[in-house]
Amino acid sequence: MRLQIVLIAAFIFTFVIPTVGAQYPQAEVEVGFNLYNTNCITCHGANGDSVSGVSFRSGQFRRASTDAELNRLIQTGIPGTAMPPGRFGTADLAGLVAYVRSMRDFDTKPARGDASRGRALVEGKAGCLTCHRINGKGSRVAPDLSDIGAVRAPDAIERTMVDSSSTMLPINRSIRAGGSMRIPTRFRSSTVKSVWCR
Repeated sequence: MRLQIVLIAAFIFTFVIPTVGAQYPQAEVEVGFNLYNTNCITCHGANGDSVSGVSFRSGQFRRASTDAELNRLIQTGIPGTAMPPGRFGTADLAGLVAYVRSMRDFDTKPARGDASRGRALVEGKAGCLTCHRINGKGSRVAPDLSDIGAVRAPDAIERTMVDSSSTMLPINRSIRAGGSMRIPTRFRSSTVKSVWCR
């Protein structure tokens, strides 16, 4: 079981994206990741270190030391520079701040395991693509995992693979409508088992 989890994690971290820690709510980090990649990555770069004197990954900010200052900076931009004012709602701003601050927690260690064996498990025996979508392959029943390595730490992904119900966001939980919906949620031995989610 442990070997399968390591192999699947190796696949995710090799073919998806680096990972982050969890000081901020997971949902905010995920929102921020999407907004950052749409609005900020061109100038700041994937690692947040493309602007001179700024490195989000190492926690180096030239003009903001608190979350409130960073929030204000994103809203107002920096006059006389290429950074324009951002037109974001409160939830989007919270997400951007959460993601930028979480960049310092990115796991820079190489993934453990054999990524090709992990891919074989994801695409075959483990049945992940029966419900999930990864890089354009698979179903759309459960959340798309294409960017999961950017918003979840390796240990969080491992915990989710062992017991997905404990980390599942409310929006992804099944509901009971005259019965229970059965969804695959646990790894045991070499097969995927199911539990009843309510």
